[in-house]
Parts: sequence; C-alpha cells; structure tokens
Amino acid sequence: VDMGTSSTRVVVLDENGRSLGAASRPTQLLNPSRQVFEQDPEQMYASVMLAIKDVLGHGAIHLPDIGGIAICGQMAGISTIGTDWRATTPYDSWLD
Repeated sequence: VDMGTSSTRVVVLDENGRSLGAASRPTQLLNPSRQVFEQDPEQMYASVMLAIKDVLGHGAIHLPDIGGIAICGQMAGISTIGTDWRATTPYDSWLD
C-alpha cells in the first residue's frame, strides 16, 4: 500500500516479486488557505480500504496465500487521534 498526495496505490506481489494485481484510488489534497495543504484522514483510510478491496476483487489473489502487508506513505506530516482511535485533526501534509 502506497499512500500518496494524489492517490493510494495497492499492488500484490508473489514471492518472486511478480505483480498479481494492482489498483488505485484517488485522494484529495485540500488547500484551505494560502500555503496550507492537508488531507482528511478518514478519506485517506477509505482510499486504502477501497483500493485493497479492488485489488482483491480481481480473483487471482487467494487470501490464505497473503503472507504480509507493507504500508508506506508520504515523507512527512502529522495528524492526531483521540481515545476512540478516530482522527481529531486533518493530516498536515508535507507540502506546506
């Protein structure tokens, strides 16, 4: 899973590094004021879950065969979560 500023991309690889499937979902970069860039953490999470659902829906991937998950994201930024594990602030993107 690669979470970016313009899209979330998911690829499933076999043990030899060959792609078994890929999918992507757009993400929205918000610009609420001059030189401020942020993303909605709930929308970011939804894009991850939907891209995973899309790639698994291709049929060539068998869930019991999945041995691990790797997630990477943008090089910097911050968001906060509350006691209920829900985002309490927007994700402050590295772009600002």
